[in-house]
Amino acid sequence: MRVPSYLLAWPALSVFVLLLAASRAQAIPAFAAQTGQPCTACHIGGFGPQLTPLGRAFKIGGYTQRGGEGWQSYFPLAAMVQTSFTQTGSAVPPDQVVHHYNDNNNFALDQVSAFLGGGIGEHTGGFVQFTYSNVPNASSLDNTDLRPYTTTVELFGNELRVGTTVNNNPTVQDPYNSTYAWGYPFISSQLAPTPAASPILASGFNNNSIGYTGYIWYDRSLYLEAGAYATMSPWLLARTGNDFGVGSSHHGRIQ
Repeated sequence: MRVPSYLLAWPALSVFVLLLAASRAQAIPAFAAQTGQPCTACHIGGFGPQLTPLGRAFKIGGYTQRGGEGWQSYFPLAAMVQTSFTQTGSAVPPDQVVHHYNDNNNFALDQVSAFLGGGIGEHTGGFVQFTYSNVPNASSLDNTDLRPYTTTVELFGNELRVGTTVNNNPTVQDPYNSTYAWGYPFISSQLAPTPAASPILASGFNNNSIGYTGYIWYDRSLYLEAGAYATMSPWLLARTGNDFGVGSSHHGRIQ
């Protein structure tokens, strides 16, 4: 079987495209190059996270749509750099000062992220983010949304798309951005004290769980999805740079 040329680019060294962007992955240049469309075609305002109808179709379709030209359309790597300056009205209490930072007026390298995203053939695609942050001085597997298989069939004269996802953050696969993974605020300081309370779906399972879901999209109007999640094992958490979250399905904590 002949191996498509674009598969050979996946392990290639990345020529990073640097973007000053939000704290979570949204639009990436690899998708624009693959589809041959400007960022504004898929993202409201040009850089998400809200999606246009075309953007939703691209995501639900498994990130497989093409239309770009040249080697860039088969090169699935991109990168993002986010920096910040945090100043609060008063100094942070001593017990809340982040190691190797001052109690106020801090420049920070919030994150450097590498992205692997795009389609493999007509039925498979995905999106993977790897992130380093100087605030905890650590790297980890970040938002991941893999689409192992998706296809379309005709039902009652209309298109029915059927697909599956594997992801590590409940709601990261949401094409309507109505839930927490892509919710407001899109940027927040990692150094300033912020309210700690939040729904467990918004924070407790971020990047420390594995979900398997199936979905249908009928006539590009009715979207239904269902699946199940479990916390990653300690072995897998240690190798992805993540930790148990509040409410995890395992007891204990990685030290």
